[in-house]
Amino acid sequence: MPYVVYHTETTKRLDRVLSRFGQMPESYATMGAAKAALTRAEKKDDSMKGEFSIAEFSVFYCEIEKQVTKTALFGGHEFTQGVNTPNYCDPSTETYWSM
Repeated sequence: MPYVVYHTETTKRLDRVLSRFGQMPESYATMGAAKAALTRAEKKDDSMKGEFSIAEFSVFYCEIEKQVTKTALFGGHEFTQGVNTPNYCDPSTETYWSM
């Protein structure tokens, strides 16, 4: 089962928080791989220590990830989505509507 490394306060995935360090996977195949990725990230940025946690992929998306309420760009209706939803899947962005 895959694992996700996420910020405990915002529930943003590690790959979304550290996108400045290059391409990182969304999930890790084993707990050991997730711990190793977290350790490498903490070594790059000391201010991150203790701010991240690891959870199973399904548990994270069903129970942990925070939801935000947004308004669609066209139509104006409100909807909720996870904080890790990419822009191209977000109806409140122009990128979504231009694809």
